[in-house]
Amino acid sequence: MWAVPSARPRRSASIFTTSRGYPRAVNNLSLQALVAAFATGKNLVDEAATRASVSEVVGD
Repeated sequence: MWAVPSARPRRSASIFTTSRGYPRAVNNLSLQALVAAFATGKNLVDEAATRASVSEVVGD
C-alpha cells in the first residue's frame, strides 16, 4: 500500500519553484515524482525522486 507523506519543505519547494505555481505543472511534476519513486521500488516520494521528476520535465 502506498503511503502519502506530509509535504516536506524541500520537496514541495522544489516542485513549486520549478512549476512557478501553475497547478497543471505542479500536477505533472508530482506525477513524475510518484513514477520515479515507483520505478525505484520506494513507497514514499523522496528528494531523489523529486529531483528526477524535475529533470524529466525540465529536460536537464
